[in-house]
Amino acid sequence: PSGAKLFYNDYSIISSSNWMSDKADAVYYMIQGMRNEGVQIDGIGFQCHLTGSDSTLNYAGIKANLDRFAALGLEIHITEIDVENPSNDQDRLAEVYKMVLDACMDTSACKAFVSWGFTDRYTWKGSSNNPLPFEDDLSPKQTVYTLIDALKSGSGSSSGSSSGSSSSSYAAKLINWENCKYDWIGLNLYSSHWISSVKVQGANWGSTWSTCQYNGDWTSDGSAVWSCNSVGSKYFTDLPLNVVITDRDGLVSKSYYVITSLNEGNVYYTSSFGSGFTEDETNDGFLADSNYSAGEIIAIIIFVLIGCLIMGVIGYFVWKKYKNEKFDRKDEEKMVESNYVKQDTPTGTADVATAPESNEMEEIEIDVEAQETQEIDVEIQETAEAETEEAN
Repeated sequence: PSGAKLFYNDYSIISSSNWMSDKADAVYYMIQGMRNEGVQIDGIGFQCHLTGSDSTLNYAGIKANLDRFAALGLEIHITEIDVENPSNDQDRLAEVYKMVLDACMDTSACKAFVSWGFTDRYTWKGSSNNPLPFEDDLSPKQTVYTLIDALKSGSGSSSGSSSGSSSSSYAAKLINWENCKYDWIGLNLYSSHWISSVKVQGANWGSTWSTCQYNGDWTSDGSAVWSCNSVGSKYFTDLPLNVVITDRDGLVSKSYYVITSLNEGNVYYTSSFGSGFTEDETNDGFLADSNYSAGEIIAIIIFVLIGCLIMGVIGYFVWKKYKNEKFDRKDEEKMVESNYVKQDTPTGTADVATAPESNEMEEIEIDVEAQETQEIDVEIQETAEAETEEAN
């Protein structure tokens, strides 16, 4: 019919950089050949039945794949996305959904993003796999808010998370703040990525930071409110204040000397913070700013400890073997020395083999006595026979 579009729709072809790459390549060359032969294929659908535990899935592989299909002149649809999540990891579920949405939003040819259902109550994957954006009772998961946030931002921005590098295009922004008193401060933050932690530090706090709490309320501009409390005797009147924000992917936005004055009395207002936050600024030595995540550092420490344990065990057995061989040599030397004695000879002193052990001497003496007794018996018998002959 007029206006109808022909799409090729398939599964396990969304990425060109992991285990899906072989099938994705085969589909790409098949469609390329068809179009070269004049077959009118208008678009391609990516079913996207994914797994949250698949660590090989990344934005770069998805984006590169969409780009090459778009270059064939195809319209692109994400047609059936769901993400198996038996561990019910809300962060990971939101991350995978947003990764695919970001790649789609960053590709002009991508015109649709469709989930394969919307609630875990009704899913071909089974409710226990928690694959969809809404719970069984239809309450929204974190994924829903993450996708809304990404759609509000107008374009995807996951490219930084795929390579470990940061992009200032989605750096977290401190929109405004309020201060109720010297020991409490409230921050309004905006980020196209889900914010996982916020910390604030006074100018003379040294290495001490105040870890802020998420209040759970979102304002009309899409920002989140975080509240921070003073630490011990360290108060927010110690200006200027430094702020560090970490998003779910471990990327860090940080800015120093951003709050230079406080307004007491529960006054809530908007303030300017210069150029705002930029990412990957000068490394200040904090763990959050390193090239390794906390999990990776813990894994390295465990690996080193296991290595030390293995080396210790090997060293113990080597030492034990050396010790046994050493004592065996000493015992042999003592045995050899015990079989020789120093004796004077016409030519000097020499080592002379000692006599056999006492039990050997006793055996020799017993044998000699038995032989002598036997010889005496023979003599007596011969004497008796001679006397008998003479008597006859």
